[in-house]
Amino acid sequence: GRLGAGSAIQIRGRSSIGLGNAPLVYIDGVRVTSSTGTGPSGGGFSGQGAAIGGRLNDIAPEDIESIEIIKGPAAATIYGTEASNGVVQIITRRGSMGSPRFSLSASAGQLTFRDAANRMPTNFARNSAGEIVEWNAVRQEEERGDPLFETGQTRQTTGNWSGATNQFRYFLSGLYQKEEGIEPNNSNHQFSLHANLDVTPAQNLTVATSLNYVDLRAHLGGD
Repeated sequence: GRLGAGSAIQIRGRSSIGLGNAPLVYIDGVRVTSSTGTGPSGGGFSGQGAAIGGRLNDIAPEDIESIEIIKGPAAATIYGTEASNGVVQIITRRGSMGSPRFSLSASAGQLTFRDAANRMPTNFARNSAGEIVEWNAVRQEEERGDPLFETGQTRQTTGNWSGATNQFRYFLSGLYQKEEGIEPNNSNHQFSLHANLDVTPAQNLTVATSLNYVDLRAHLGGD
């Protein structure tokens, strides 16, 4: 549950025991990096690569028009043998005819690790008399006044503006997100801009563009 960590996606179960099971990800027909394990490996007490989120973390849910999922022979036929784990195709919103539309939303909240002391596994240690007793790191640090976990915060603001004329369609959106996790060095700060522009200079010609700018800074925490 660390902020910024990506989700492991499997379509209809695992396809391989030793190889990756992540599907290919396309956004508006363009293939993007779908790996969720691109961080540093080793050095931490887990000994595994950091689960840094892939490009799905870059997209505001409000920008998504539809999601198409393909698996099986159809996926391999269209996208090649690399699509053996399936394909996730994300279609983002575009402008539509009518009056211009503007939307703005903001949200804020707190993040907590509920009942952390009782949810951590039981450990044992020797006390000052040499006796083996139960030991709980979360409870010990709380009693010392230096708790392992703190109350985090999440704040997010999104907005979009869309519309269309006979020859021009546009969808413009922005996202600002600032989150502080329950660990002191777990945070996720993001600023992104997205523009879908469609121009029809002639009756049988349409030029469509999808432009994205993302500034994402994620700190995944202790290990």
